[in-house]
Amino acid sequence: MSLIKLTEMSIWMLMLKEKDKSLSISSALFFLH
Repeated sequence: MSLIKLTEMSIWMLMLKEKDKSLSISSALFFLH
């Protein structure tokens, strides 16, 4: 697994932990983009 992908996943998981819907949606869109 590349370091960039690992970093993206780490950020994504942190965003989900925040339980902020707008952050989760934007991070999900970023992750899928």
